[in-house]
Amino acid sequence: MKHKLTTAVLITALLFSGCSSGEKTTAEEQHEATETIFAMDTTMTITAYGENAEDAVDAAAAEIARLDRLFSVTDENSDIYKLNTEKTAQISEDTYNLIEEALSCSERTNHILNPAIYPVVKAWGFTTRNYRIPDEEELNSLKTHIDPNKIVLDNETMTAAITDPELEIDLGSVAKGYTSGKISKLFNEMGIQSGIISLGGNVQTIGKKTDGSQWRVAVLDPKNQSEYAGIIETDNKAVITSGDYQRFFEENGKIYHHIIDPSTCAPAESGLSSVTIVSENSTAADAYSTALFIMGKEKAADFWRQNKDDFDAVFITNKGEIFITEGLQDCFTPTDKNKKAEIISAEN
Repeated sequence: MKHKLTTAVLITALLFSGCSSGEKTTAEEQHEATETIFAMDTTMTITAYGENAEDAVDAAAAEIARLDRLFSVTDENSDIYKLNTEKTAQISEDTYNLIEEALSCSERTNHILNPAIYPVVKAWGFTTRNYRIPDEEELNSLKTHIDPNKIVLDNETMTAAITDPELEIDLGSVAKGYTSGKISKLFNEMGIQSGIISLGGNVQTIGKKTDGSQWRVAVLDPKNQSEYAGIIETDNKAVITSGDYQRFFEENGKIYHHIIDPSTCAPAESGLSSVTIVSENSTAADAYSTALFIMGKEKAADFWRQNKDDFDAVFITNKGEIFITEGLQDCFTPTDKNKKAEIISAEN
């Protein structure tokens, strides 16, 4: 059995901003600070510019560590572990807000984005990397225990409850997006007007680059992750990708990736290799990148048309075709000059 884990969903904008990754460095003449840490099972790089850059980066790293401890499904002291184990738990405000946003995104996507999918992800071995293929009987049984409506929140007591004893939640599909939004707000409070946050492949741009130009975020080519499929120019937005190349295993010549379709409890077979969402709402961008991947291009395009004021998207198919929603036509450039990105119009 072959398996692979890719932590970089995007080649981050740090490559285009002139910041270096690695250990924390500062450049006083530019008031630049950058730090690379490992959290939420991925490598993260935080960069800030301005007089408070060093303090902002230190505060961001501490905040990421704090949120990681709250949202972890494996840390016995986390809110999520406690909720999954005890089925009723009083939780922190951040965990409450994240669960609430995850359930809201689930509702908007007709539960294609499903925070209750954790038992299925475990069954396939994506949590332990002890990969296996569950049989049909097991998958049918799992389907009866992934109803997100069985997750109940009580705002008055800040309590969450799971009413199905076999159900467990995992906020991995929204946690990094929520975290990048929190860091963006933190930077704003500390007077940082230019910066970039790369939480694995979840990129959050803060303002513009110090020269006044937009950030350039590269989207990986799913078939060759040493190359880019295209470049997105943007500012003050999240750029978040879900792809079938990020985490997968191969058995008997077939690839099984980690993006699970709740309707089958198996890896989604949607005809897409990656979906990139560009939005001011980083939590929704994180959720939609997963949900739209599962939907497939046509249903995803219809979903975008219904929500086109909230986000734009890049779809790369299994055949290597690139489709972009019309809001990106002036800021997405394919790397291969001979390859055209087809525009998805707001009109059917």
